[in-house]
Amino acid sequence: MLKPEPNIRALLTPFSWIYGLGVELRNFLFDNGFLKQKEYPVPVICVG
Repeated sequence: MLKPEPNIRALLTPFSWIYGLGVELRNFLFDNGFLKQKEYPVPVICVG
């Protein structure tokens, strides 16, 4: 597997931190009941 160029890695690293913080926040909100799961009367397939 090819390693990304160092300058691209330096450019993208802060974005990965921001994304990670967003995921942590989303998980916190679900875990503490601020966001609720939705239930549908029919089976749902999620692709993506």
